[in-house]
Amino acid sequence: MIKFFESVRDFMKLLISVSVSLFKALVLSRKRVKVPLASNGDKIAFFANGPSLTKALEKIKTVGMPNNIMVTNFFCNSNLFEELKPNYYIICDPLFKYNGYKNDKRIPEFYKKIYGVDWAIDIFIPFSFKKDFNKIIIENNLNNELININYYNNVNFNGNNSFLLSLMKKKWGMPRPATVAVPALMNCMYMGYKDIIIAGIDLSHHEDIRVSKENQLQIRTRHFYNNELVESYQPWFKNKEKGITFKTSEIFLIFHNYFFSFDVVADYAKKYNVEITNYSDQSYLDQFKKI
Repeated sequence: MIKFFESVRDFMKLLISVSVSLFKALVLSRKRVKVPLASNGDKIAFFANGPSLTKALEKIKTVGMPNNIMVTNFFCNSNLFEELKPNYYIICDPLFKYNGYKNDKRIPEFYKKIYGVDWAIDIFIPFSFKKDFNKIIIENNLNNELININYYNNVNFNGNNSFLLSLMKKKWGMPRPATVAVPALMNCMYMGYKDIIIAGIDLSHHEDIRVSKENQLQIRTRHFYNNELVESYQPWFKNKEKGITFKTSEIFLIFHNYFFSFDVVADYAKKYNVEITNYSDQSYLDQFKKI
């Protein structure tokens, strides 16, 4: 009897997941998505900004740096940006939208640095950022013929059954983009790359949180470019304007979403014969082969 009810429960969860995702695809997704085709071979590297990246790059350089490199967020602030000259850049965080541009001094500098490159870059931006992105570009009179903009659907399909994987194949959505590494890997596969190496996706945030004496959840932020100068613990706000921080239970649910999204990415990669190799020893990802 228990197994029967568990089967009914699982079927209902599947039905709800498929129904919600199909609704999102029909209502929220842009149906015509174009991405550049894989070039210079079928191998690409995606470098996130976790503290492990520096050590991982040492290993990668011994076997040969791929011709194709994708990076993200504030990677452009590091010396590696000019050294590696990545040909792909991706963002997903709402911080890069117009509100962030007006309220965070890092964002105007980010756009100026990106548009100041002297090599060709394909930039990937969610469709939901398009108006904000164009507004920022116009206000700053930014222009660079070496930059090509690509838009993608960051609509969340929270499941990994065959039907949802087929929707992802159409580029109508993807696993929950809880971290920019998820749309990064999906877009690498959309472009046709079959051999993807990753580094710097540590997902070790749980090592950098604490609860203060006032029971306020706090976090410190570490990246490979400031790992020696770890920022002090700051409140982890759920709603900064109202001064509301996350609860511990909420954060660990978010952590679960991080890892589940990579489970789906791994299933998608397996279905379409893509090999993903992780070069970061400290990474908590357990879905991909480690070197």
